[in-house]
Amino acid sequence: MGGDQLIESLVGAEVEAEIGDDVRTAHTVLYMELIGEVVPMPGAKALVAELLRRRPPCCALELGELR
Repeated sequence: MGGDQLIESLVGAEVEAEIGDDVRTAHTVLYMELIGEVVPMPGAKALVAELLRRRPPCCALELGELR
């Protein structure tokens, strides 16, 4: 679910239309302030390595935006 869908699902289409872009911008600013504290969850690296080894027919990972 993208940020536009998340905001709309929480506060409705009208609020999304009015301030959705501002909320996403604020989220990006705050996220970038904290990115240095982000670490993989326990087992995440092993999970990704195993998925790469198995090559399942379908797998989705949320990687976020690279800046």
